[in-house]
Amino acid sequence: MASIIFKDYIIESSNYRSNPNFEKPHEEYGLVIEEDISAEVGIKDDKGYVKIKVILNKEDDIKYINNTPFFLEVVIRGIFSHEFEKEEKSQLKSLLGSNALAILYPYLRSYITFLTANTNQFPTYILPVVNFAKLVSDEERISFIGFDD
Repeated sequence: MASIIFKDYIIESSNYRSNPNFEKPHEEYGLVIEEDISAEVGIKDDKGYVKIKVILNKEDDIKYINNTPFFLEVVIRGIFSHEFEKEEKSQLKSLLGSNALAILYPYLRSYITFLTANTNQFPTYILPVVNFAKLVSDEERISFIGFDD
């Protein structure tokens, strides 16, 4: 039976910029925060990993540019040890693609909350509580690396 053990996580990159064009919250929507989220799941040597990339607001999306308070891009990587037999590779893929993502997502939520709270410019932004693995799977925003036979 394949198994995974969470070892650690790292913030691979983090880029926060306030929007110099921000004027005020949108009359109907308030602060406009557009989320673009993707995930990568892979195995390399004796380690498994999951990587989540979040972009909050894109600078080239000008529709709500005056209602968007900031731009943020974060990449977080979770590192997992694993045990599996060759015939259990698909089970390992499933474990990393669901459980490992579920383990890592709260660390990302916490980091973004901490970061936006400490800018002291706008209300704190908290990523919603979601079934993250299902979200990226349903929206086809997940890629798998190293599972080819």
